Amino acid sequence: MIALSHLPIADWGRADPASLAKDGYIGNAVAYRCVRMIAEAAASIGFTASDERVETLLIEPSPDEAGQALLAAAAIGLTGMAACAPALAQAQVEASITQSVDYETSGDFVRNIIPASGEFVYATSVVRERRFPGIERTLNMNNAHGEADFSVSLRQLQTDLPRVDHAALTVGWFGDDVRAGSCSVRPGVERRERTTVPYNWKVDRADRDGAHLISQSEAGPYYGGTPADGAVVEGLKALKAAGIGVTLSPFLMMDVPPGNGLSDPYGRMEQAPFPWRGRITVSADGSRHAALLVKSVRGGAGAGLGLGWSTLA
Repeated sequence: MIALSHLPIADWGRADPASLAKDGYIGNAVAYRCVRMIAEAAASIGFTASDERVETLLIEPSPDEAGQALLAAAAIGLTGMAACAPALAQAQVEASITQSVDYETSGDFVRNIIPASGEFVYATSVVRERRFPGIERTLNMNNAHGEADFSVSLRQLQTDLPRVDHAALTVGWFGDDVRAGSCSVRPGVERRERTTVPYNWKVDRADRDGAHLISQSEAGPYYGGTPADGAVVEGLKALKAAGIGVTLSPFLMMDVPPGNGLSDPYGRMEQAPFPWRGRITVSADGSRHAALLVKSVRGGAGAGLGLGWSTLA
């Protein structure tokens, strides 16, 4: 038995809005990154509003003009951005879904499966990293059930949302430049040197030596690696065995770290770190040359995106 003493006392922060925003948003790297991605995506799309209330709200948001009714009006009043109206409508539905939907008796549901990154995140086998002979640690078992995390999550999904009958399995690859003519798209690994059992990491024809090495900080890689083909196949089989149809959803993450020194097409000293993938652009006009630059975005593991598991029945 081990006795622990002199444990530190919890240091509670202030509960006022400014302090909560500072600690929970500015000081929370995950929350900050999510909000920034959404903000950049919204800011990059131009649109006009045909409804005066919507235009006023966009210019100067007011807490007196909030709620689902205004959101519905915004979805209808926006023009020049047709693809965003369904997103606004979805936001309205998501905001009230717990009040209006009975998951036990309602219709079928589709869900996205993330995080898209993590070398063995979708494996149903417990994958172990072999550090030294006889010394191993699990990479995808962070639960008390002694199973792979994906298996536990799938069982929880079926328990909590029994009507889900289709899922999009999201798989992340990595781009390394916002200039279309210079951007390579490749599967990435968290470490160059790593031995794993019962199988090693491989995506299409790329092994660890040939994959993109994800940018590192002092704490480790900035992203999890591309899920290994073996892990994706195991995840697909588990979903099918559970009676859930699957759509493979390739996803592009941008691994452009701080201090990258890359020429920035948007006029900065260098490219902004970890940009939204929608920032990939061309310097040419909308001509044939621009189309050739877009076509030159290249995958490094084989033909196209190298989906070696896409033929799974």
